This record gives sequence, C-alpha cells and structure tokens, in this order.
Amino acid sequence: MVPKQKEMDGIVRSIFQAIESKSHLESTLFVLCGDHGMNDAGNHGASSPGETSPALVFMSPKFKGKLPKLDAPVEPKEEFDYYTTVEQSDIAPTVAALLGFPISKNNLGAFIPDFLPFWSSPLDQVQILVRNAKQILGIVTATFGDELFELSGGNNKDPCLLDSTDIHNLACEWQRLIKQTDDMLGASHVDPEWFNGMLLWLRNAQQMMSGMASNYDLFKLALGLGLAAAAAICSIVATFSFVKHGQLVAWPISMVTVLYGVMMFASSFVEEEQHFWYWTLTMWIAFLGITSMQRRQSIWTTARYLLCLFTIRVVKGWNQTGQKFAGEPDIVKSFVYPSPPLLWGLIIVSYVTSSLQLMFSVRDVPYIVVTSITSLIASSAFAFKLAFTAEDAPELVTGFAKRLNETFHGQSLISRARVVFVLLAIVACFAVSQARRGRSKAVSSAQLLHHAYTILAMTQSRATNVPLLFFSTIIFQCLASSELTVAEISTTSILLQYASFFASGGSNAISSVDLSSAYNGIRDFNILTVGVLTFISNWAVPIFWVSATNLLLVQQQHKQQHKQTDRRPILQLHFVLLTLFATASTASVMGACAALRTHLFIWTVFSPKYLYCAAWSLAQHLIVNMGLGGLLFVLGTARATAA
Repeated sequence: MVPKQKEMDGIVRSIFQAIESKSHLESTLFVLCGDHGMNDAGNHGASSPGETSPALVFMSPKFKGKLPKLDAPVEPKEEFDYYTTVEQSDIAPTVAALLGFPISKNNLGAFIPDFLPFWSSPLDQVQILVRNAKQILGIVTATFGDELFELSGGNNKDPCLLDSTDIHNLACEWQRLIKQTDDMLGASHVDPEWFNGMLLWLRNAQQMMSGMASNYDLFKLALGLGLAAAAAICSIVATFSFVKHGQLVAWPISMVTVLYGVMMFASSFVEEEQHFWYWTLTMWIAFLGITSMQRRQSIWTTARYLLCLFTIRVVKGWNQTGQKFAGEPDIVKSFVYPSPPLLWGLIIVSYVTSSLQLMFSVRDVPYIVVTSITSLIASSAFAFKLAFTAEDAPELVTGFAKRLNETFHGQSLISRARVVFVLLAIVACFAVSQARRGRSKAVSSAQLLHHAYTILAMTQSRATNVPLLFFSTIIFQCLASSELTVAEISTTSILLQYASFFASGGSNAISSVDLSSAYNGIRDFNILTVGVLTFISNWAVPIFWVSATNLLLVQQQHKQQHKQTDRRPILQLHFVLLTLFATASTASVMGACAALRTHLFIWTVFSPKYLYCAAWSLAQHLIVNMGLGGLLFVLGTARATAA
C-alpha cells in the first residue's frame, strides 16, 4: 500500500501545483475522496471502522490564510485517528456553499463547520447554516407535518410542553433557534451558543431522518418471512409426495435450491450472481451429456452435447454483467461493436432461422400463402430492428446495414412496431385455432407459437442481444434430441432461464433495467402496456426458455401416451419443481434481507435483489412459467383431450 499511497500523493501534488500556478484556476475547488477504506487484511467489503472511513480532503488556493492549519503528517496511533469526521451526505451542502450553489432539495447533509471561517462576514455564516437547516426542515416536515415547527401561537401546540420525544425535542429546539436568528443577522459576531445549537440541531435532524430508512416494521418482516417459509414448506411436502411414490427425482433441483439460498446471505455473491448460474448450468449440461452417452454410446450424442457446451460458453461471454466487473471486455465489446457487419450477419441468420421454423410449423395452408406471410413478418421485424437501432445506437448501423435501412426508410418506428405486433398476433390466433382441432396439429401449434414468440423477443431485445436467441435455439435443438425426464427438463429450464437473463446483460442492480424498448408501438404512456413491454425486453430470453420447456414437456407427454402403464402428471410434476425453487429461493432472499437489515449494503445490494426476486417470483414464475407455460402445454397436448 505504501508505494501506491506515494504514487497517489505525487498525482495529487501535481494537480494542486498546476492549479496554484495558473491565475485563472485560483478559484478551483479540488475535492479528493475515497469510495471506501480498508482493513489490515486489505479487504473493504465489511463494516469495520477502517473499511467505512475513507479519506476526504478539500484543497484550494483560496483556503490559504482563511482556514486553520492542520499538522501533517501526525504521529500514528494504535486506533484510527482523524482530524474530524463527517457524514458522506455532508459533502453535498459543503461543496454547494463553497461554489455558490443551492443545496439539493432532498439532501440530508449538514454543512461542515470547519469551512465557515472562509466567510469573514457573520451574516454570511448565519445564512449558510440557516439555509441548510431550512432545507433539511423541509424533509422533516414532509414526513411529520409542519404544525410542530411553526412558531407557537394560535391553535398550535408548543412542542416544548409535549412529551419528550425526538420529534418534539427537535421542534422545540427549532423554535428556540429560529427566534434567535433575527438577532444573529444584525450582530457583529456569531453567538457561540446559537452556533453550537444550530450545528447540534442539524446533526439531530440528520440522524433522525437517516434513521427513518432503517426503521423497520419487524412484525411485518416476520409475517412476510413466515408466509414465505410456509409456502416453501408446502412446496417441499408436495415434492416429497411425488418422490415417495417414485414419480420424481428431485435431488438436482433441491441441490440448486439449497446452494442458491445459502448464497443469498453474502453480498458479493449477490452482486455476482451470474457466475453461480453459469457454472451450475455448465456442470449440469455436462452431467446430462455424460449420462446420455452412457445410455447411448453414439458419436452424435457426444457431438451434440459438445456443441451445446460450446454454445453455452459463447452465451456466458456475450455480455459482461454483475456489479464488480461490468466494464470488463466481453464478446459484444471486443468483437461485435468493432465489427457491425458481424452483428448484422448474426441478426439476419437469427431472423431467417426463426422465420423458416415458423413457416414449417404451419399446416394445411397453401405454400405460397405461408411463404408470403412469413416473408412479410420477417422483413417487417427486421426492418423495424434496423430502424430502431439506427435511432438508438447509430454507431452499429454502418455499411450495408445503413444502406439497407435507407432502403426501408418511410414509416415511423411506432407504425413499424405495430405492424410486427399485429402480424404476430394473427399468427398466434391461427395457432390457437389450429390447436383446437386436436390431433397432430396441436404440436405444430405449440411450435408455431414458440417461433412467433422468438420473433417478438427479437423485436423487444437490443440489437446486440438478438443473436442470443439464435444461440438459445441451438441449445434447445441439442436438448430436444435427448431423452430427458421431467425432473431434468424442469431443472434445465430453471438454470437456462436465470443464466440467459444474466447473459442478456441483466443483473441485480436497478440500473441494469433496459427501458429502450418499453414504448415500442405506443405513443402515450400506459402503465400496463409499458410494464409488459419492459418485462419482455428484460426477460426476453428467459421467456423463450419457458416456451421451449413447454415443447420438451409436450414431447414428453406424447411419448408417454404410447406407454399404457405410465401415466405421470407431467405438467403437475413440472409445476411442483418450479414452485419448490421459487418459494424456497424467495424465502431465502427475504430471510437474508431480514437478517442483514443493518448490513452496510442493505440498500445497494440486498434491497434491489429483493425487488428482482419479486419480479422472478410473481411475474416470471406465476404469470409466465405457470400461466403462459400451462396454457401452451394445454394447447400442445390438445390431441389427448380431444381424443
């Protein structure tokens, strides 16, 4: 650390000397602050004094002769020693005052009093503190009301005569100080008693309002955690009942659930959750490949799983995500952005593949009609994606892509998106109608809906993520050729849903939510429409795997129909395993948030994770996996119900 400290000292010295040597920079304010400290072991992820006490230095040529001098360096002590300590939020009002800016409305910082001597006028010093106090008072009254803080008189109760509570004491002290302020404005010096009282009031108000963020309702926390635990227990009982009767092998999903639940209690694992899914998925596919090769010693089986593992490796490296290494190189940054033709080549392959699959899934329709409609859907969807990317990321639309976009130039983005949505809706209606006829057409209808959704997912995804749907199709084709059990299908589905979410650039940070496609096809804000489009944009590939899982389950159902002695409730088994993971993982996340509610990263790591957990449990599990997935399964197995 010493060499690094000397290096940084030299950099700071060079900057400050440059400021001093230029007359036009004499009013520059140089603020140097660390984002965290460090303990003796070199770590900085916990809450020890060394880790949560970063350095803070204000430097300016203007300070010379106006602020008290500090001895430097000083003799080291056994414990941490500071010139003074301030809250992180104190930086904002201090910098604002030094630069002549108003303080941010919702800032809870108190002006650092060490800088008050910079203003020689007592009037200026009083005004700085009073403005800071009134700004914080606005936050206090927004929470508790302004009656207590108005000067006594009329029907207002005197807070000094009420019960001694934090808010009453704060209001009482405010009224006393504000009455004395008028005298301070015309005085030749600042009254030390008023000065210390105002600083104390600022600190008390700051502590009270800062504490509001951690003023948890423990009863509601316990109630919610209890309900989540009860749901998890019910899921475990339901799973055990199937295991007991030999209808289900639950150890893979149980192991994933336990490991995931334990991981939720570590902030670093939550920040880098994608690695858990990447490695678990890789090991699981390798396990499936080994067991499959043991059953069927075929070179094609080996090649199929090797292709699957290679594709998964590409998907894992497509987008660098997480919160610690989000800016590190990945395939998109290293290869796609520097070579836009490569990107558009992959996008064209993706659209062509999905369009051909969609065309081959249509039955009993003249070939010329199917070809025309499919071509119209593919060209409309691709033209929209090209035009949208030209507006959203023009640096990616170069060369032949730019010339092609100019050829399609005409309609607005809203109109183009609506054309795509209407065409896909027509295909979906046709698929439902075809499925209702039963027999072999039901499977084709499920496939048709899957391929139609794939094109919708491409429409709602960023251009750089469109190839992920093509890679997912490759993985799906590899798995579809394998003889997987229901438990294996369910486990694979969960792993692929989560892994693909992070591979698409998602993370457990709110900042990673992609809103770029939230308004496709709409002119005005509509909370339901925007919400659905936003969800599809961010969960495009996970939803793909819900639909793909349905095709695997439908395939399993039709295989089972040929076995008169085997009548396992496939969809019910699948739902039990999905619900086991959903309820247990939700209980784990809630337990981690409750147990670590005083953790340093509760609001930056665990709170966003809780919100994402709610999205996964309510939207992805209940609505997509069980609602949409169940509906697709019913449509795909309509032959069994029609017979």
